[in-house]
Amino acid sequence: IKRVVLHLLTTIIKITSKNPLYENTINYEYTNIFVTLSHNTTIHDIENTILSTVEKLKREYTSLEESINKTLLTNSVIDVIKNEFSSPDLSLTYLATKLNKTESHISKTFHKQTGLTYIQYLTKVRMEHAIQLISDGETNYETISKKCGYEYLTSFLRTFKKHTGHTKYPAKKKLNTG
Repeated sequence: IKRVVLHLLTTIIKITSKNPLYENTINYEYTNIFVTLSHNTTIHDIENTILSTVEKLKREYTSLEESINKTLLTNSVIDVIKNEFSSPDLSLTYLATKLNKTESHISKTFHKQTGLTYIQYLTKVRMEHAIQLISDGETNYETISKKCGYEYLTSFLRTFKKHTGHTKYPAKKKLNTG
């Protein structure tokens, strides 16, 4: 029986170690199971060792899978923002519908993964684009605000000043000369 159990565990560990989710996670602790099993004297001891090892692998797999899913969600949000930041309709509600997730889940996951709220990140991307447009010689702030996803110039200018510390004209001069 021990030989069959050891063969089964060897197979499980080999299969698990080939899974990309487990890359570099099969460690001494799991290979040490063979030593533990060799010291088990009863079927009950062997069963307990196997069950505890399988449960531990299951918990680790679930944790890794959740981590990967959070990273994938965050990357999806970033991709949508980078591709659609110029849309004034780019809201958390829009993202939730597009990604088939709840607003709350997106918001919490994104903040936990990036350290920024969805709005902070969207504003950062929009302001970086505005600064690039100004640096490239765009002088019409109405055009800049539209290209950055703002419906109203006043909203854009308020955000621009808050983000850069400058009103539009000093910032333009500073960006064009510096």
